[in-house]
Amino acid sequence: MAGHSKWAQIKRKKAANDQKRGQIFSKILKEIEVATRLGGANPDANFRLKAIIAKAKAEGVPNDNIQKAIQRGAGIKEGGNEIEEIFYEGMGPENVAFIARALTDNRNRTASEIRHLVSKHGGVLLGINSVRHNFKEKGVVLIKGEGLSEDDILEKVLDFDVEDVVRVGDSFQIVTEIANLGRLQEELRKHFEVEEAGIKFLPVVLTAVSKENSERVLSFLEALDDHDDVQEIFLNADFEE
Repeated sequence: MAGHSKWAQIKRKKAANDQKRGQIFSKILKEIEVATRLGGANPDANFRLKAIIAKAKAEGVPNDNIQKAIQRGAGIKEGGNEIEEIFYEGMGPENVAFIARALTDNRNRTASEIRHLVSKHGGVLLGINSVRHNFKEKGVVLIKGEGLSEDDILEKVLDFDVEDVVRVGDSFQIVTEIANLGRLQEELRKHFEVEEAGIKFLPVVLTAVSKENSERVLSFLEALDDHDDVQEIFLNADFEE
């Protein structure tokens, strides 16, 4: 979790200072379109869509843009090539395993660009399921942590088979089995400000990264994260404090 925490904090700092609002909006709208296509246009029956709409509003995405993305996902409105979700796996600098989740309308272009980017930073792109043994798929809800303690959260989720509650920067991350994610998210929304919810790859086998080498790994992650099609990056780095 140390690696995840450090990377999460850097991402949040980047987002707060990022002037490329268009890129942020574009990534969120792609997510809305795919979530709609996979789970339907009703947010109350599609927890993935509900979570990303909440994120879109928090980021200031115009409601008209949100509705158009939902319409495209539902097949109501034409909007170019269909966007698909693809996972890329490999080894980055310092033998850190990573999984990158991308949304693209041109898988050949994206694969070529990701392969070049990874190679440029001293890593290697591998095949599907090549590094997944380093991770476990879990349902994760991130809530705003200001003024809260771990006990405050546990008190509300005793009946939801929560596996872990951990502070990540200014937030709390709550981990559960994927089957419980929808119910858990709804319960947490009654009591707290939910920032994000979804299925994540959490590391189970960690790779130590020294202080001297951490900048190399983080530069690679930032470059990968800046790619227009990359939505999320999961890594198994354990950064030395």
